[in-house]
Amino acid sequence: MCAFSLMVKSAQDGTNEQLGIIPRAIEELFRQALMDVSSSFTFSMSMLEVYMGHVRDLLSPRQSCRTHEPLTKCNLNIQTDPKGLVEIEGLSEVQISESAKARWWYNKGKRFRSTSWTNVNQASSRSHCLTRINIFRRGDSSEAKSETSKLWMVDLGGSERLLKTGARGLTLDEGCAINLSLSALVDVLAALKRKRCHVPYRNSKLTQLLRDSLGMILLSSLNCKYNQLLRRK
Repeated sequence: MCAFSLMVKSAQDGTNEQLGIIPRAIEELFRQALMDVSSSFTFSMSMLEVYMGHVRDLLSPRQSCRTHEPLTKCNLNIQTDPKGLVEIEGLSEVQISESAKARWWYNKGKRFRSTSWTNVNQASSRSHCLTRINIFRRGDSSEAKSETSKLWMVDLGGSERLLKTGARGLTLDEGCAINLSLSALVDVLAALKRKRCHVPYRNSKLTQLLRDSLGMILLSSLNCKYNQLLRRK
């Protein structure tokens, strides 16, 4: 499953008094796991960003690569196996035993997300941030089968009008890259909805990453009344 939210700080992260969308989702995963008395669960977590068409690990110790190294050296490779499952070479993965630990890693990862100042936003996101939770479920009975699932939570970079932001130079290039990848995502969702034979996943790193997770999509805005669940049959 894949969940999207638009880049609104209060919606994504929340405050100390009221958690945002992603921390709430993580808490709910652990709550549901505790309620299932017939199974044992193990969770792991990864975070990355798609910045200027490159995939960067946000939990990796090599956080200085944006300022000190070429983007090509920070770029993680996306692989698809014969079954169509997507893997990211070299992406770090941490075990999370409780929601508090998951929030700690999440807060650490989002500190390294690429942001910059624009006329519209003093800390405008210049990338798409993706949080992946891997869920391993094992039934307690001897005949029970083990299952592995993953949940992508995607905080999309803001689609700001370039003239309104006053962006120039690198900031302008970053805005163009965000808009191009958002357009590619719309094209993929439209192709899936129309059940077309060809789906243009390869037009963007964002859609390549989510290729095997777009069967069920949750779109979330700042106002919870406008949440919309779309299912592809």
